Amino acid sequence: VPGWLTLQNYPPAYLLADVRTATGQPKTQQLADHTQLTLKGGSGINLRFDDKQRMVELVRGEILLNVARDPQRPFVVETRQGSIRALGTRFAVRCDDDGTVLTMLESKTAVRTASTPGDQTKSELVVSAGQRVRLGADGFGAVESVDAESIADAWRFNQLVVQDAALPDVLDELARQRKGILRYDRAALANIRVSAVLPLGDTDQALRLLSASHHLQ
Repeated sequence: VPGWLTLQNYPPAYLLADVRTATGQPKTQQLADHTQLTLKGGSGINLRFDDKQRMVELVRGEILLNVARDPQRPFVVETRQGSIRALGTRFAVRCDDDGTVLTMLESKTAVRTASTPGDQTKSELVVSAGQRVRLGADGFGAVESVDAESIADAWRFNQLVVQDAALPDVLDELARQRKGILRYDRAALANIRVSAVLPLGDTDQALRLLSASHHLQ
């Protein structure tokens, strides 16, 4: 039973990752090329660095990258839904079960969708600072504008900043940073919108703030 529960919460790709963080325990480290990398809690990556390329495979969770310049070796982040090639410096990538979310804080990246079996075509999109886009199985979502400075502050202080977000989506993010299981009725909460700054390091406090703001039990 303990092994089954572990596999339900932590898939093998995460357990076998080169670098991973425990739930609720973010980590910052410097890579061999002097790129600075921050992983949120419950995240896992594989590193593939050689004399021709620098590649980070994000298998689970969310990362923030401040990419060191190296004209001879492109820097690429890969997920199940596609790849992100750094044309600048600072960006965040989140890998969900159903998609990849890229948030640009500085400069720009070139994003390519993954080809599906039997289809070798790929689409490419350039995403600039202050923009966010989701990659899914069906390609790119709409490019949205974001406040890059507030997102950078949220990473610095381990916070979740949401603006007019659906409450179940906010609870999904808190659940990823919380030990144990967080249960809620998605259908009953689907119409509640949230704008808030919540502490990821104290999910109990975050839940109390949400409960008090929206009179939830």
